[in-house]
Amino acid sequence: PAAEAVVEDADAFAARVAAGQIDDTVGARVRVVGTVEDALRRTTQDRPEVAILEGPVTCAGEVELRHYVHEQAVSMTLHRFGTPDRAFHALAKRIAQG
Repeated sequence: PAAEAVVEDADAFAARVAAGQIDDTVGARVRVVGTVEDALRRTTQDRPEVAILEGPVTCAGEVELRHYVHEQAVSMTLHRFGTPDRAFHALAKRIAQG
């Protein structure tokens, strides 16, 4: 299914969240780019199943996905038997560069 883009103000979005229109009352994650509006923060105080994800967006999709992957343990070893893990060091470098 294709994603739908909707342009609306903070109050209209907060009203949809309060009504359960974005999550069917089973929970949702809302990724905020920028500042969380007061209307949304007030609405989600009574909706613990709706997570507001705020903070700076990273340039690494692997890091952003941590909010959406359920019940999965992810680990990465810096080295194996003393041999550096190139994939981890490449990811760390991309994150550091922003």
